Amino acid sequence: MSDPNSTPPGWYNDQSAQPVLRYWDGQQWTDQTRPLGDEPVLATAPAAAPGTPKRPWYKRKAIVIPLGIFAGLVLIGAISSAINGGSPSNTADDTPAVVTSDTPAAPAPKDTSVGVPNMVGMTVADAKTAAQAAGLTLSFADGTGDDWTVSAQTPDANSRVDPGTPVTVQGQAPKPKLTVGQQNAVDKAQSYLKFLPFSRQGLIDQLVYEQFPVADATFAVDNIGADWNAQAVAKAKSYLSSMSFSHGSLVDQLIYDKFTREQAEYGVSQNGL
Repeated sequence: MSDPNSTPPGWYNDQSAQPVLRYWDGQQWTDQTRPLGDEPVLATAPAAAPGTPKRPWYKRKAIVIPLGIFAGLVLIGAISSAINGGSPSNTADDTPAVVTSDTPAAPAPKDTSVGVPNMVGMTVADAKTAAQAAGLTLSFADGTGDDWTVSAQTPDANSRVDPGTPVTVQGQAPKPKLTVGQQNAVDKAQSYLKFLPFSRQGLIDQLVYEQFPVADATFAVDNIGADWNAQAVAKAKSYLSSMSFSHGSLVDQLIYDKFTREQAEYGVSQNGL
């Protein structure tokens, strides 16, 4: 068949040597194929016309790529690009590098603070020793003796401070050691004040009248912690409960009872005169 155009359209053996029939449209081969045996071969397949260009690679039977698969790959790529916002997908190269170092981490600062001991109840001498053992210093008022008792401290016990921090303490003078005579005078003075108001000097005189030595009587009256202004108020009230007084006459009466003028004025005024 020297003139391919003279070959009528029909199904012919495929020239690629594949066991299929390919359709000749009278001018050229088409992409339509069917298995052998569907219908008889009409004629010998025409040869390609001289000068006829070769079929494109994608139309050659041996390397045809199904269009559905190709379209699916294109669609998957488009969807992936949209999800990633058009930016390149994350890869291992995008992960920030972790820098390691063989240098050990710096140790945490060491706590150098010290605890403040509880010094309340100690003598000042013992408090000095405790402060020195804790690495602290002790501060107290002038005149505080080593035999005084610590009654308060700043900073508080068990708090933590820097070494060398001064701890300020308040001291209480020790109670004097009493002789038998002094102790008896104290007991007698306290028993009088439970029942009757007295001025300081009036109570000393009463103890002397009871034949206590003046020194013991004076010591006792000065060490019972009496409030002489309060005693003047109580004395003026006791007078007013039994008789009437003017302001001046009641002040004079309290002065006669050995209250100072200031104490007498205070006692009378606190009773409304």
